[in-house]
Amino acid sequence: MNEIEKMFKSMRNIAIVGLSPDENKPSHKVAKFLQEQGFKIYPIYPEEDKILGRKVYRSLNEIADSIDTVVMFRKSEFAEILLKDVILKKAKNFWLQLGIKNENAKKISEQNGINFVQDHCIMIEFQNFKKEKKMVDLNKIIQAKRTISGFIAETSCDLAPKLSEIYGAKIYLKKENLQTTGAYKIRGAFNKIAHLSEDDKKRGVVAASAGNHAQGVAISAKHFGVKATIVMPEATPLLKVAGTKSLGAEVILKGDNFDEAYAYALKYTKEHDKIFVHPFDDEFVQAGQGTIALEMLESVPDLDYVVLPVGGGGLISGVASYIKQVNPECKVIAVGAKGAPAMHDSFLAKKVINSKSVRTIADGIAVRDASEITLKIILETVDEFVQVDDNEIANAILYLLEQQKIIVEGAGAAGVAALMNRKFKFEKGKKIGIIISGGNIDVQMLNIIIEKGLRKSKRKMTVNVTLVDKPGALLGLTEAIQKANANIVKIDYDRFSTNIEYGDAVITITLETKGEKHQEEVRKSLLDEGYKFNEIM
Repeated sequence: MNEIEKMFKSMRNIAIVGLSPDENKPSHKVAKFLQEQGFKIYPIYPEEDKILGRKVYRSLNEIADSIDTVVMFRKSEFAEILLKDVILKKAKNFWLQLGIKNENAKKISEQNGINFVQDHCIMIEFQNFKKEKKMVDLNKIIQAKRTISGFIAETSCDLAPKLSEIYGAKIYLKKENLQTTGAYKIRGAFNKIAHLSEDDKKRGVVAASAGNHAQGVAISAKHFGVKATIVMPEATPLLKVAGTKSLGAEVILKGDNFDEAYAYALKYTKEHDKIFVHPFDDEFVQAGQGTIALEMLESVPDLDYVVLPVGGGGLISGVASYIKQVNPECKVIAVGAKGAPAMHDSFLAKKVINSKSVRTIADGIAVRDASEITLKIILETVDEFVQVDDNEIANAILYLLEQQKIIVEGAGAAGVAALMNRKFKFEKGKKIGIIISGGNIDVQMLNIIIEKGLRKSKRKMTVNVTLVDKPGALLGLTEAIQKANANIVKIDYDRFSTNIEYGDAVITITLETKGEKHQEEVRKSLLDEGYKFNEIM
């Protein structure tokens, strides 16, 4: 990234030194252009009171607001004098307009960590920069918010006190698991279908999805009276299949993963002359997902970090595009599943790298093939890309259930998993927004996560004990357990397995315990009473 790109990505409040009130002068044209692009300008001129509707200051030091960029339209020798004020003001960027050069000012700027550009027209360079930008257009995200308002829930972005205390930062959770369909995907789907022509709506829509996009498309299509056909992988959780059907969509189960379902959906779309609603490679879908960032910055305008899951890249394309155009200082942290590394590997290589297979409990981000379209946006907007494994995701799901009292699916827990395992660095006191992207977790998977979590945290243990199969034998064993104050939740009494000696029985007992120390007390009690046992982990 060159100095000009660095400057444009951090520009917001611009002081223009030597801004002429004459609308025919270059300085006036440039200032007007920057104002039209949404930048806040601060005119510095020795005479006028107002220029372009803005108060005029006599010097940089008179400006009370924070200034990140100073643009100079004065003679080159003035640059070194002005630099003293630029440094005092802690501005990050110093721009000498076309025809103005000062090598000594450049040297001083570099020594003080200031981005320095000379002899370039900021208006022309910004126009070129915008042409090269791959980001989702800011106005399209704002328009998407208007489109979905009244139908899509504006979910809360709440401070999480316990997480904040543990990690020494202000942690905010954007709870898209509380969305109408239990996930954020409805935002993009609704925005896409809303913009279809009446003829296209009559043709009907097709989508490929592991679940959340499917439900988003289904309910949005139903709202507009459009027929929806959803292709889902054969291993899609029953909850998501049933939920999609209940919304009036036809469901076709095809393929072992999302990418195989996606390939079939494209074929089906062509054969039946339908409209395909892409889960991430679509500007209307991306803009719809970007409304999450709009709401987050309305709730917490000065966020320092936004952390969110990445699969195909539709969510992060919209969210990161909005963040970097409205609050460019905010860092965007992408979180991928280790079992679905395509986008993470592509980010590091700066080119598309697909995975041979995917395996993760975060089915919402289990994408095998990286998208070239979303990768370009991610490379432009994402500051850091980290990965979490299934154990880390499962622990985060359990934590959110127990401590935050919310049910979250694998992809939805990825951001919290990254925080809990310190996958990215941040300073104490920073404001971190984490997007909980969805809560549509399969009940059986949730049960497995809870059971494993209880065992990992030493709140459950299972032991095998071989006893002589006679009356009273089991009573003695349970009394030994009672002495340790452990609660029996399950007993299995086996005398028939072929590996058990005649006259013996193997007792498998599952106990509720209060931690490692309590489990040690259980072990000691069993040994003290003469019971040999094997622990099942």
